[in-house]
Amino acid sequence: MDMNRELDGLIERMVTEYVARNRAAKILRGLLDDAGVGFFPVVDHLTLRTLDIDRRAEQFVALGYAFDETLQYDDWYAKVYRKVGYPALFVDQAYGGSYVYSPEEFTTGNEFRMQIIDARDPKSIHKEMVFTPDSKLIQQLRADFSVAPGVLITQTP
Repeated sequence: MDMNRELDGLIERMVTEYVARNRAAKILRGLLDDAGVGFFPVVDHLTLRTLDIDRRAEQFVALGYAFDETLQYDDWYAKVYRKVGYPALFVDQAYGGSYVYSPEEFTTGNEFRMQIIDARDPKSIHKEMVFTPDSKLIQQLRADFSVAPGVLITQTP
């Protein structure tokens, strides 16, 4: 299969999945189809959010996209890739993190700190937020933890 046909199929699958999950896009696609225009003439860019920009872009680079520029902001960045005749590819940096806390961490205490770490400088704190028991976040967490779970997961030694 030639690169352009493979790329066309990839983009078609991505757009189809996006439209299936986005009500406004589904309506717009229907209106554009009814008007005889179709959806693809209005697709001017594709956006991918990922933890590893360069690795995620490899699939598109292999299909003819080339790096164009890096967009740098205070706490976030993205890279733009282009291929003539195709929408720009915008690949932005996601920040991963998954944390598990015991409910007791939030049901007691008077001050809760959340530190935001910029992935480009993981040794420094980008921003710190302080929550008190009267904040909406802590009130909601306490309300959520006041109900016993249907399934209790415990850790064994």
